[in-house]
Amino acid sequence: MKYSPALVCIIALCASYLMGYTPLIISVCYLALSLLTILFYAIDKSAARNDKSRIPEANLHLLALFSGWPGAIIAQQLFRHKTIKPGFRHVFWGTVIINSGALIWIHTNYGSQYLITYVFRAEEIILAEINNPTAQSILFRLLGYHS
Repeated sequence: MKYSPALVCIIALCASYLMGYTPLIISVCYLALSLLTILFYAIDKSAARNDKSRIPEANLHLLALFSGWPGAIIAQQLFRHKTIKPGFRHVFWGTVIINSGALIWIHTNYGSQYLITYVFRAEEIILAEINNPTAQSILFRLLGYHS
């Protein structure tokens, strides 16, 4: 139950990719930033216990905002860290709402067009510069729509 928002996000990202709405790179970003966020929470919890220099809360919020929030939810429960302080919690849930809103927006007609116009152009530029077919195939899977 405590992990349910993170679980819902993971399921939604997988479904969106499998239905061809989002490129794999978006799911990879969520995974990578979630893992990084878990690491930052672990470091911060250790620093708090040992009276060492802490990671600024703003950095934890930025990681959450830029798609690390599923990892933050997991880390908060796993390490029992940043779960009580009301000010932190309010800002954190604000970052979750903003990020989730952006993820929902890219599934609208306008958001989808934006994604195709600006993000998928990177695919064409990168693939044009790489002559290795294996590397092109890997990058296409990461950047392209699932076929």
